[in-house]
This record gives sequence, structure tokens and C-alpha cells, in this order.
Amino acid sequence: MLSVVAIYISSTKDPFGKWSSLWCLIPGKGIIDPCPIWINDKCYMAVGFAKSRIGFNSCIGIYEVSTDLTKQLTDYKIVYDGHNENPTIEGPKFNVRNGFIYIMAPAGSVKGGWQVCLRSKSIYGPYETKIVLMQNGTLINGPHQGALIDLDDSDNWAFIHFQDMRAYGRIVHLQPVTWSNDWPLCGEVSDLLLAGSPVSSHKYLINKKSNFSIPSSDDFKGN
Repeated sequence: MLSVVAIYISSTKDPFGKWSSLWCLIPGKGIIDPCPIWINDKCYMAVGFAKSRIGFNSCIGIYEVSTDLTKQLTDYKIVYDGHNENPTIEGPKFNVRNGFIYIMAPAGSVKGGWQVCLRSKSIYGPYETKIVLMQNGTLINGPHQGALIDLDDSDNWAFIHFQDMRAYGRIVHLQPVTWSNDWPLCGEVSDLLLAGSPVSSHKYLINKKSNFSIPSSDDFKGN
């Protein structure tokens, strides 16, 4: 049996309304963890690779696709090979700030890994790398599959990721971000040259109000 993983897209004008039928943007096998970014009227999609399907991993690739996400324009180009320093790197997440293009990506492993930041002035690199979040001496292992979040217009950022708790599932964490020489150090930072440590709680200054709440219990009577 041939194992195939393709990138499919669905769209809507109302996230709580009806979504379109899926369409295939990128056919292929072993292409995982897609993340698009729109820059200068073009759209690029960063991906990881599953060794069990495509024959290799520990790399980040970038496709160019149409801005409406309906057409693949180029094949992938490998922009980072993490075999030597950041094995099993995957889950790329794009962002931009101060002229830099950032790709946040976990490496190591789901339970025992760390967060890597790649940055470049050009979409295809070359990319500099820095480890920006590690478990260090905390109880929050792994910090995995994270993304930078621009909280407001005052250069106030956070970093969201999950922690694998085995039988308890995957717990979502939010970390503060300290910018140092245009590197996003995540969590508690004791040395601006070293990776931050994840924290269990933090107060965030957010000017936007929201009525959203997370359900804390379930009577299992609904859908």
C-alpha cells in the first residue's frame, strides 16, 4: 500500500459557518505541518517531512503557492537541514518582524525536545538558527509545535506551544517573549544569550477585551 500525505485546503468567510469542500493544494507523500505566509504579493508554504513516507526528515522545505491557495507554483526547496544540530526538526511556523522572516520549529523529540528559531532577510535563506526555549530544570518537557503571536501594536508578543503529558494528552502553554538582538527568547529568560525556560503562568498585558472562555467541565449531554 502506498502511504500518501497531501496538503488540502478548506476556506470560509465565517469560521463558525459553512466551510468549503476540501481541495488539494500540494500532492505528494510525507509532506507535513504546512504553514503559509504572504509576502510582497506572493505566498509561500513551509513544511516538514515524515521519514516513514518520504524517506527523510530533519529538514524544513518551502513551496511557492498561489496567493489564493489554489495552485502549487514550485516544488519544495530545502532551506534548513537539521540533521547535525537539530535532528527531527518539524512543525515550521512563519512570522515576520523588523525585516526578518522567522520560522519557529521544534526539534529533538515531542517529549524531550526544544524550540528552534530560524531567521533570514530572504524567504529562501540562508537562515540563522538559535535555540530559544528548552525544558531546562522545569517540569514542562518538550516544548513542542509552537508559534509566535503578535498580541497588539506595541511589540508585545507571546509564544504558544504544547507539552506532551503522555496519558493526560497534550497541554497547551503560553509563554512570554523577550526580544534580544531580534531573537525571540521564550519563557523565563535569565541570560539574553541562552534559551528561555517555560513557565506555568504569566500575566499578559493585552488591551483587547474578549468574552471568550474555555469550558472547564462537561456534562456530556451535548454534541
